[in-house]
Amino acid sequence: MKAKKILLCAVSLVLLLLIVMRIVHVNTNVLTIPEERYAQNQWVELNGAFQEMDDENTEGYSVRILGAEQLTYNEFLEKYGLRLLIITTVCAVLISVLSFVSATSGFLQNAVGVLTYPFRSAVTAVATWAEDKQRYYKDYSDLIAENEALRERVADMEGRLDRLAASYLALQARIDSTGRRCDNIPAIQPVINKQLTLLTASYGMRIHPFYKTLQSHQGVDYTIPEGSRVFATADGTVSSVALRHSTQGQTVVIDHGNGYQTQYSHLSKINVRRGQQVRRGDIIALSGDTGLSLAPHLHYEVRLNGMRVDPIHYFFMELSPTEYQRMIRIAQSGMQSFD
Repeated sequence: MKAKKILLCAVSLVLLLLIVMRIVHVNTNVLTIPEERYAQNQWVELNGAFQEMDDENTEGYSVRILGAEQLTYNEFLEKYGLRLLIITTVCAVLISVLSFVSATSGFLQNAVGVLTYPFRSAVTAVATWAEDKQRYYKDYSDLIAENEALRERVADMEGRLDRLAASYLALQARIDSTGRRCDNIPAIQPVINKQLTLLTASYGMRIHPFYKTLQSHQGVDYTIPEGSRVFATADGTVSSVALRHSTQGQTVVIDHGNGYQTQYSHLSKINVRRGQQVRRGDIIALSGDTGLSLAPHLHYEVRLNGMRVDPIHYFFMELSPTEYQRMIRIAQSGMQSFD
């Protein structure tokens, strides 16, 4: 049994020696083509390259470069992986046999260790390289997945920003539209009345000063000196200018849009013309005593969709809640109108 092990070890050593001798022979006798770049279909002179035997001569011969291929790591493994696996397996079996045989002799053990050192180093290097490659591709795959997740988050955030921008623009448009509509709603008194003492007749039923009958007074009266300034109470367009009127005297009517109209009567002078655009606070006329009137005053009306409404409810821009309540009490005190 011991003789068989020694014989097997000797045969393995002879095979290994032959392999080493072959490698040395090829590296010392075979010429190699210099590392150069060649174009496709170019003829290249060999000049002794690929000469494996002493009696072979490649002088005067040329080869034609038909093409070359560049493989990725996966393609290389797919094409040459089986061959590499077979070679690696054979080397591993040979090393195992030698290691098993060398266990019976200290000399053989040392000899096998020296002879197999390059193979073991190569295997270790290949294993380390493969591990590094595996770690690299794993990290690379993780980076790709993380990058894709970040792209999705960025796309989602961009979509949210676009929706927020659209919502903001729509809200701004609504605010602008609401602001413009508010500018066209009567919201101030037509005369300067900070002390709230000029209102002399309110909206509602009252005794007519001339006919002495109970009639509806469809506006409010301000007792002010003739020639006092009269203001437009909202933005709009002058729709009517009456210089002569049997009962209302000189009158201006402004159309504010959205169903709102205002009327200013018993004027002494009119500063606007029909079709003119006016803004809230513009001086449109001077108060007077024209038409059917007991004394100089301004008659002011507000209409909504053709119906006359109480103007007191349209002074909200300049009256505080307390002042508004005071104005309501004044209007309910039963005052006498002047027209």
